[in-house]
This record gives sequence, structure tokens and C-alpha cells, in this order.
Amino acid sequence: MKSAVGSATYAAPEVFSAAGVTTYTKACDLWSLGVMTYVMLCGKPPFWGTREQHYKAAKNERYPFRDDPWDRMNPQAKDLIKNMLKAKPDQRITITDCVKHPWLATPPTEDTSSSTAVLGNLKNFAAQSTFSRMCITAVARQLDHKHLKDIHQVFRSMDKDGNGVLSMQEIKDGLGGMGCDVSNFEQLFNNLDMDGSHTIDYTEFCAAGLGEKTSMQDDVIWAAFKTFDLDNTGYISVENLRSVLDSTDVQDIWSADVCKQVGEEIIAKYDKDGDNRIDFEDWRLLMNKCWTGKRKDQPDVTQNMTAGTEIHAYDLLVQVNSLPGIA
Repeated sequence: MKSAVGSATYAAPEVFSAAGVTTYTKACDLWSLGVMTYVMLCGKPPFWGTREQHYKAAKNERYPFRDDPWDRMNPQAKDLIKNMLKAKPDQRITITDCVKHPWLATPPTEDTSSSTAVLGNLKNFAAQSTFSRMCITAVARQLDHKHLKDIHQVFRSMDKDGNGVLSMQEIKDGLGGMGCDVSNFEQLFNNLDMDGSHTIDYTEFCAAGLGEKTSMQDDVIWAAFKTFDLDNTGYISVENLRSVLDSTDVQDIWSADVCKQVGEEIIAKYDKDGDNRIDFEDWRLLMNKCWTGKRKDQPDVTQNMTAGTEIHAYDLLVQVNSLPGIA
């Protein structure tokens, strides 16, 4: 803790001046977090110029805090930054006090109508086939914060301990608090938990909370398409689908032969020009089926997947009656 290392933009004054002689402490990290917070709020760093100009401004705690957007910024946000960007380490806020700061501790205001819509989408998502959920998750990974605002608010309201994932109890309490029926909650939770971690992470929750309007935008459908286009050919082949199915541990439930059959049947059903692969227009139709083809009375085809039972892939497509694939 004596070397002047790291990016100058985010380095605390004591790191700048260490030069192998003086030492510094973990308080330097709070300065760096303060700079990051400043940048996230206004889009520019608080200090710039030559190394000497940068260091002098940092030592004097001199940085822009007026005019747009600071004149309309939450005062508590500005207070937190001021306490993080203290030139003297012993005057800088600690990480313990930082996470308890009113700006971070204040729960977000929640739109009841938005919460209801998100929760409705959760139930629809849980009723989807596994392959359909994989497609929707691929879309969710491409969305920015503007598309996820309502979902983010519901997630934060449920994440009581603030650890970034939702436990089974947190989701159950959240749904119950919103007046939802939680009698079949465990099955819903398992369907949301795509990676089997026994918690719901942010991406999983965003995927489940997406509505049809957001997920059917061309830009995000294209980004999801490229997730499956593993070899960047502009098409999705049977082999691409098999690789994706393999990566999600679907073969823990179904054999490799069944996964291959399913991939072939998806191609056969949605490959409109008969070239044995899915182009973007085919993919757009497939994604539309993720939403418009789902039914509340969808049978649970996993009940038929007992050991030694042979089911033709086309039969599975008929049973799911929405997106052909893994249920």
C-alpha cells in the first residue's frame, strides 16, 4: 500500500502522492467509489487535466457541483459524494456508513400498477417451456436500464437484505405482500431459477418480468438472435440449437437424441424458406410464439418424461402448443 498505482481518474490523493514512501489504507477505495458515483450521475469525471492539475483539484476537493444536472440532483446523492470525496482519509466516510447512507437506504417508490404487470409476467414466464424461457432470457440480457425500470423497482422492493439476489422466502413474502396467491409458489420459483442456484438473480428476474411489448422490439430480438447464432453466420442451425441446449444442462432431463430431435423440429416448423436453418425473420416469428402462443392450460410435458419413455419431438411441440422445445 505504498505504490502510486491504478487509474489516475479514480485514484485518491494519498495514492497519487505515495510514491513508495508514505502508506495509504482501504479508505482510498471509498474515494474511488465516490468518483464512480459522480460519473454515473453526471457522465463526466470530477477531476481532469494534467496530473498536477488533477492532484491539486483533488487535494482541494474542487469539482463541479453546480448547473445541470447537479442543480436538480437529489441532495442526499450530493451529500454522499461530498463525504466520499474527502481529501483527508480520516475524514472520509467508511464503507459501513456508506451503505447506511439515506440516499442508498431509502426504498424506491413503487408504482402499484407496474408491480401488478411485472408479477403477471412472472407467472406467464414460469408457465413457458424451458426453451421459450431461454429465448426470453437472451432478450433480457440485451436490455438497458430504461426498459427495465419497473422490473428493477419490484426487484429492489423484494430484495430485503440488499444482496442482489432473491431467496425463495423473499419472493414469497413479496408476492404475498402484493396480495398474490402463493399456494403453488415452489413450482413457480423453480421455473424462475434457470441456473439451479436456489436464488433468483437479477437477470433471471428481469427475463421473467419482461412484457410482450418490450421483448418484441427489433433491436433486442436481433441481439437475442445473435446469442444463438454461435458461429456468426447470420443463421441459427440445428447444431447451434444443440449447443445451446447442451449449455443449459437440459440433458439432465432429456437424452442427447431427444435434444437433437427437438432442434430439428424447431427448424422444420419455423424454417419458412426450407434451407434447414433459421434466419432473422424465422426467429422473429419464433419469438412472437413465445408470447402469443402460450396458454394457461398448457400441459406439463415433463410429467411424461419418465425413464424409458419415448416421445417424438413433434408430439412435444403439439403438447406445448406455443414454442416448440423443452418443457
